[in-house]
Amino acid sequence: MPEVNIWRKNYNRKDTKYQWRRELEFLATLHPYHGFPKVLNAGLDANGEEFIDLTHCGLSLGVAYEQGKIGLDAAYLEFRALLRVMKHEGIKHRDLCVNNLLWHPEHGCHIVDFGIAIWFGEPDVPPAYLAPCSWGIGLDGVSDELRLRASIHQLKTGEIYTETDWRNGKEIWSYDF
Repeated sequence: MPEVNIWRKNYNRKDTKYQWRRELEFLATLHPYHGFPKVLNAGLDANGEEFIDLTHCGLSLGVAYEQGKIGLDAAYLEFRALLRVMKHEGIKHRDLCVNNLLWHPEHGCHIVDFGIAIWFGEPDVPPAYLAPCSWGIGLDGVSDELRLRASIHQLKTGEIYTETDWRNGKEIWSYDF
């Protein structure tokens, strides 16, 4: 039997305590679909800290791209299909960035880290904590699709596309269908 590579996500910071059950909820909804981590185990560890053991989903898109393992146009199309699945299920990620877009050599593209996701219809209030990789793009009015395109733009150009850029109409990378 092949060894399963596990990634453990701990929720031991005070500002992530509320996220644990929510993230389990989102991952349970996305479980039937390819392209999202699968929950292998969840609970309290020996120190009483909440955790989720997830299937390992690969390298960050940035690392995979730098190593020449995947082209950004192909990655964009795969991630866009995953966004459609999330939209179908009523999930808004809100934290799509290069570090939450992963690529696995055998399993393709994955979207991870649903810690600040919301269901459609819930208020889109900025969370108490936002990862540094998402600082360049604010939450107000910015869609997951735009965040995906901004991540690809960052990898292609080296420039972080900010919310101010978006509001000022600055051009961003887009896929030429």
